[in-house]
Amino acid sequence: MAQLAAMRGSMHGLLAAIGSISVLLLAGCAGSGSGSGSGSGGETDPTESPTVAAVDTDSPYPDSVAVLGHSAATGANSDPDRPGQDALENSWATGSNPDVRSVASRVAEENPAAAGRAWNYAVDGSGLESLKAQARKAVATDDVPELFLIVTVDNDMRCDGTDAENYEPFAEGLGEVLDTLEQGAPDSRVMIVSQWGTVQAWADAVYPVSPATLGDSGPCGLLDPETQQLDPARIDGLQSIVEEYQARVDAECAARSNCETDGGAARALPVNLDTLSSDLNHLALAGHAALAELVWQALFP
Repeated sequence: MAQLAAMRGSMHGLLAAIGSISVLLLAGCAGSGSGSGSGSGGETDPTESPTVAAVDTDSPYPDSVAVLGHSAATGANSDPDRPGQDALENSWATGSNPDVRSVASRVAEENPAAAGRAWNYAVDGSGLESLKAQARKAVATDDVPELFLIVTVDNDMRCDGTDAENYEPFAEGLGEVLDTLEQGAPDSRVMIVSQWGTVQAWADAVYPVSPATLGDSGPCGLLDPETQQLDPARIDGLQSIVEEYQARVDAECAARSNCETDGGAARALPVNLDTLSSDLNHLALAGHAALAELVWQALFP
């Protein structure tokens, strides 16, 4: 993006209007940009129950996977041949690209019953209201997935000086999402994955090639207005906003018996020009692959 204000809902885990947080729900384990609910790689409509392979009830791995959220989950802008478009096959969550080895593909390697049973409900630009609808849709199917992955927060951040007023409404809305999933998939394990990278890591990667991307007069701008250099105080300020939203996520998760966090694992994602896509706001193929590995290790250490 050319301006920081436009980042809201696009840069995941690092941006100025972000605080990308991912949620994973794993049951029974001790969309695309238009929200179509496409299968891994875009094949399966979850409103139609697929033929279910024989389920290995002794497997510690789920037999189906779904992802809810925004463009962090759709592989947005990760295919250089399709700039600005979603590439579901590259999604770290449910993608089928072997170069990514998504969470869903790894699950299928361990539990053959999960092969071809991954669905992407994510909608680019989604905030909590869209996420609520995605959750309701996911649990209303005849074949409720055993593993749900969710990315949220980005599009609910305001970056206009009023985020402090939004923390509690955000928490309440996220609580509704988690309630829907807890009630509709009562055997689910829930893992909330922290934002990938940090504000500092993203700023350090982007500033040398596109300082204008970081420029904004509001609280989410990362440059000193006079020098146009990275401003440590602004970077810390934005990270603090992210942490406030994360604290609400942690609290909502802790209030539910089937929820846990990744302990900050996704923050270890290396943020550089190899892992960022050309818009500097989404993950490239290498970034999706790296995030898939971090999330997988958090799920099954």
